[in-house]
Amino acid sequence: MAGKMEWAVVRCMDGRINPHVNDSVLKYGIPVEHDLISLSGGCGELINPDSRPSTDLSNVSLTLHGTERVLMIQHTDCGAYGGRAACGGTEEADRMFHLNEIQNSMLAVHQRHPALKITAILIHILDNGAATIEEVTL
Repeated sequence: MAGKMEWAVVRCMDGRINPHVNDSVLKYGIPVEHDLISLSGGCGELINPDSRPSTDLSNVSLTLHGTERVLMIQHTDCGAYGGRAACGGTEEADRMFHLNEIQNSMLAVHQRHPALKITAILIHILDNGAATIEEVTL
């Protein structure tokens, strides 16, 4: 096995969330050496990996690096989904859409990799540019 990585972080590539991702990595005690998986649309890409197999965690993190834990991050006002307008049009509708999306992603990953310990957060980008972070459970 190549280098062991206890953690993988799955996130959207949107740079607006970088400070919140960095804060979360520190909050959860994720080591500097972790797998970072940045995808357009974030965790939503994990729901159906058959359409894009390179997004399945097992390709690198689980198989090659022996990853045991994953931090899954989803955010609102995501351009890959068409922004807030395409996800209900309001802050709360967008939040609920992405909350559902990350829960579906968590379930899909758990079904494929039941031993993987999953932590998930939703970064809710507000209309004024500020953001809140909430932990997500199934």
